Amino acid sequence: MDTISKFRKSWFSHTFLVQCLATFAMLGIVWYVQLVQYPLFASVGVENWTAFEQDYTRRAGWVIAPLMLIELATAVMLGVFANKKTRPWLWLNLLLLAIIWASTFAIQVPLHQALTNDWSVETWESLVASNWIRTVLWSLRTLLLLTITHKWRNLPS
Repeated sequence: MDTISKFRKSWFSHTFLVQCLATFAMLGIVWYVQLVQYPLFASVGVENWTAFEQDYTRRAGWVIAPLMLIELATAVMLGVFANKKTRPWLWLNLLLLAIIWASTFAIQVPLHQALTNDWSVETWESLVASNWIRTVLWSLRTLLLLTITHKWRNLPS
């Protein structure tokens, strides 16, 4: 194997590893949020709600945004530079991620913005229900990445 091929294979494998780590971290976060954090929103109380929601979204953003950006960057790189054998799998990975981003910015962010202004049981219930979209998709992406890892242990690039 020549030097360029070795570099490409190493780069691809390392990029895939970063993709997996960011996705696995987001999987843990989304399940925690879905099963623990969002249900606890109802316990905050109306008098403390606005300050709580503003603080929650600010703090959560510092954790979630970098991971989502890392996921996006690595998913695009892997999809663009994959070979014919891995490309369909990695494009499916990118498609699932695009749906997660669409759901985040079309549904969850507006619901959080509405909740920042005022507590509403209906808005909170919509947030919890709609977040299942992301929870399921991050779970599917994790299974997909594990399948890719198993199918191509040496990740051909």
